[in-house]
Amino acid sequence: MDTPNAIAMIFADESQALIAKNYLFTTKVAFKIEMFSSLRDFLDKKANASWLMVIIDMKSVMKADANSKEDFRKIEEFLPVLRIKVSGEEVGGTVAGNAASGQELKDIVTKLCNSIEPRRMRRSDRHNLLLNIEFMRTETKTFMMT
Repeated sequence: MDTPNAIAMIFADESQALIAKNYLFTTKVAFKIEMFSSLRDFLDKKANASWLMVIIDMKSVMKADANSKEDFRKIEEFLPVLRIKVSGEEVGGTVAGNAASGQELKDIVTKLCNSIEPRRMRRSDRHNLLLNIEFMRTETKTFMMT
């Protein structure tokens, strides 16, 4: 079953995930928030929704294996990623290399969620496939594109 318009929250520590969720989303939101306990868990289940953005804590990034980090870099190329650090009740983060905290961070998340078209992810990597395509034929010549 597909989940429409979801935000992925990837947090190694469940209590920090709840702090970040309550901090960032103080009002009812019109999208689902899916929680994942690790980067690998998210990557294995990523095709189950159309994603608006990914919110990940720095611990999950650091704990991930090299293959997971490489796969995640590919996701960062086309989907907004908010990297979060929770310290006590304080939440700070970076989006596209720009640091933010407090109301500014909440505004960024709200703006991104309201302005981005949800994107589905592939279950497998892309690969090249060469096809011969005939695009014109005359009595004497055939024009092919390869």
